[in-house]
Amino acid sequence: MNFIKVLDPKLQEEFAAMGFKYTTESWGDKQVYAFADSKELRKVISEKYSNTKGICFFGDKLFF
Repeated sequence: MNFIKVLDPKLQEEFAAMGFKYTTESWGDKQVYAFADSKELRKVISEKYSNTKGICFFGDKLFF
């Protein structure tokens, strides 16, 4: 399974309000929000945040 990961809590709240499920992981002192990769979430990101660099990153593993 692949994940779309964000660091910004505001984005986490926005995506969660749209119904996207997530889990949290910790990278040192940072909180990371990992959403299941989906066409729907990618569409939201590309339509709403296409001009924002570094809004998210992708991974295929979760770290706890």
